[in-house]
Amino acid sequence: MRIDLAFCIELEKTVDIYKACQEFSAQTKYSKFHFLCSDPVCRETGTRVSGVNHQYLPEDDDVLKSPHYRMWDIHSAECEWVCINEVANDALHENDSESAGSILNKKNRKLITKFILPDDAESNSDFISNELTSIRKEKNPENKVKKIKDYLRVTGSTATCLESLVSCFEELKAIDRLDENLTISGYGETTFKTFFKQLKFAHTSQLSVIHGGARIYKRYSNGVGFSLNFLDKYNKKHVSMYVSSDMLKNSKNGGRILRIVDEVQNTTDSNPYLKVYWIGGMHLEEGDSHYKVNINTLAHVVMKIVYPKTTQSNS
Repeated sequence: MRIDLAFCIELEKTVDIYKACQEFSAQTKYSKFHFLCSDPVCRETGTRVSGVNHQYLPEDDDVLKSPHYRMWDIHSAECEWVCINEVANDALHENDSESAGSILNKKNRKLITKFILPDDAESNSDFISNELTSIRKEKNPENKVKKIKDYLRVTGSTATCLESLVSCFEELKAIDRLDENLTISGYGETTFKTFFKQLKFAHTSQLSVIHGGARIYKRYSNGVGFSLNFLDKYNKKHVSMYVSSDMLKNSKNGGRILRIVDEVQNTTDSNPYLKVYWIGGMHLEEGDSHYKVNINTLAHVVMKIVYPKTTQSNS
């Protein structure tokens, strides 16, 4: 059963799974979170939800480890997620069962059709909660179904977090469906295949998500800031990225990124490196000998660990 939000007992608030990942990594001492269903009736009765993989670091090309919420206890028949999934399943029977949306839905994932740049958005949790409140208040059955359909088509298919969009990209890549349409708020329509570009094929004049492998070049004296060198060149020049200590300390995603960099630096036996995704286009600054990636916010950056294929990770 697809669940987009859950109430985190430790945080004492309702969050999406990516917010849970961020908050987990922001702890001084890492302790696994516990979740209840976000529906008021289910929460009152202590209905538990599993926060799958929220405590693990993201690995490249491992969609099985993508963080998500999963049903644990039996939910109330009136639970918002039970109702939403019933409407979604009815829609699947009416439409093509082999569509990308249907395939992802069977895996309790969502097909993202709209992306709002993080600078312009509420958090995923707030964005979804606003629509759920409207659904909860609706007493007319027909109107409620209509609002749920709107939720699935609009809010429930919108991402305001880059990591969520990256996870959808990786899911679609795994099933060879990157031609799915994607609307970028304020910019228009594109496809996942067009919007995501490998570094060596990127265009600095176009907004896109650029991705490429990178190794840690240097950790600075404070042990927080770092710089990366990318494995691929752009226009035959090397590419680097610098992340300052202030940016890490002031970003909601700073703790998660710092954990990832620490893991890569401290794992010497398998020599892992990083797969970096960032919202780019206008952010590649050309110098005499290399390009520098200019990042204004870590909300525009996602990092995943790449382990050699022959090595089993235990992060």
